[in-house]
Amino acid sequence: MELVGVATERTTAGTDALLALAAIVAILLLRRRTPPSFGRAIWQAALASLAVASALGAATHGLAMSDDFRELLWQPLYLALGVTMSLFVVGAVRDWRGDPAARRALPPLLVLALGFYGVTRVTGGSFLVFVIYEAAALLLSLAIYLRLAAGGHRPGAALMAGALAVSLTAGAVQASGLGPVRLLWEFDHNGLFHLVQLAGLVLLVTGLRRLLARAPA
Repeated sequence: MELVGVATERTTAGTDALLALAAIVAILLLRRRTPPSFGRAIWQAALASLAVASALGAATHGLAMSDDFRELLWQPLYLALGVTMSLFVVGAVRDWRGDPAARRALPPLLVLALGFYGVTRVTGGSFLVFVIYEAAALLLSLAIYLRLAAGGHRPGAALMAGALAVSLTAGAVQASGLGPVRLLWEFDHNGLFHLVQLAGLVLLVTGLRRLLARAPA
């Protein structure tokens, strides 16, 4: 397949590919720097789903293809995004209430991810549906980590709250339709969304390394 010709689509594809690579590196870092646990497995699964969604995004934005094939790729992409957000909430519940609560939350939240995917089908694949779903998941997770950070007993909780706040900002940038903006290359709102998400991912992994170094109280 050939690359697309629109400059902002190429930068969107490039930042999507970079986000996928960063998520894979994050998985490897957690594997090497934190002990095995249910929490680590949940966050690694969330990062793996993010990597899949970002890799598919890089393909849909960066490669010239038929509309039918692009629509086909959007199906697993949306599903991976939904699973990512649901696993974020499961991870936050685990850090707040421990493994048993997180295990109970996992099945219904995965069902919710399927429901989100179903809504995207009904609405014709509107990305606004994901922005709303993402905002709800991130706000809930942010509230949990702010509570943990306020308690002062969970190293890494403040960093996690910061990471989620950055991710919410990224969602706002995406929904705003901002761009194109020239930062060496031209970026539209999707490319800017990915760049802000990369900063959030760095904070997220830093916080996770501290949180996962010990079992939840």
